[in-house]
Amino acid sequence: MWDHLNGTAYEYSGDELNTTSQRMELVAGIMAVTNLPDHSHINVTSNSQYLVDGMNLYLTNWKKNEWQTAGKKPVANKDLWEKLDALNQEGFVSWNWGKGNTKSFGAKTAYALARGAMRKAA
Repeated sequence: MWDHLNGTAYEYSGDELNTTSQRMELVAGIMAVTNLPDHSHINVTSNSQYLVDGMNLYLTNWKKNEWQTAGKKPVANKDLWEKLDALNQEGFVSWNWGKGNTKSFGAKTAYALARGAMRKAA
């Protein structure tokens, strides 16, 4: 993560046994919001449509529908969506999608951190 206010880069990685890529995408969003020193104004850019669309398009209706999708099925990863929702209420968080581009510095760093966490977990 890059804090544009003070010019500091933050790197976090982690692993979880028996998980899915979608759960880890949500965990990354949670880490982005909770680990910056002042998380009152954050612009999160992710290449995860799942995370960004969930926060921008679906979360409000999921809550209105008692955590059911439009197809009347339980929302997957409800525990993490609830954490993200609570964090989103604490300050101003903007959720943006950015195309995954392995040539950019941030994407290269994220890929290296993810690969390292996968090796560590194995």
